[in-house]
Amino acid sequence: MTPIRNIKYPPIKTPSIKKLPETLIYRRPDIINAKGHKFASFVLFNTKNNNKTFMRCRPEKITRDKQENIPSLFISNIISSPQKCGLGTKMLDFARNFSKKIGCNGYFHLIADDCYTPNSIPHIFYWKYGMNTGFRRYNDKLDFFVMMNKKATYKDFPHLEMYYPPIKNPKFW
Repeated sequence: MTPIRNIKYPPIKTPSIKKLPETLIYRRPDIINAKGHKFASFVLFNTKNNNKTFMRCRPEKITRDKQENIPSLFISNIISSPQKCGLGTKMLDFARNFSKKIGCNGYFHLIADDCYTPNSIPHIFYWKYGMNTGFRRYNDKLDFFVMMNKKATYKDFPHLEMYYPPIKNPKFW
């Protein structure tokens, strides 16, 4: 039997097959809206079951914690399909890291509203993630809904701006 090293064309070594990670993030081309604002757009998808989460965001300066011109990543859209599969949390984790990368120190904010799912609003999800509103009244109400394990609808909360990390001293009204 001839040793393999003396063969003119030895057999091809198969490369080690690497497993794909469970989730992948893809950056889509930037979008410029009608007002001329440039938004970064991302898709996070699960490689096992094809679930997706979309996010559109841009950096801006806001006033928070009694300080002006704080850089923060504004998330204009975040849509998860289907809900309650963990991709929304992973996208918010990515938003926090992306915010650090672009100079916003891990700060981000968004407007929680019911435009996509009126019977299951995202306010409680954002509250559980660690975000809060600028108003103590709504923070207390969100805390109550979480403690009572109560489901919120569009009738319970208006459109609210929510912040991460939480606002330190929210206004009472």
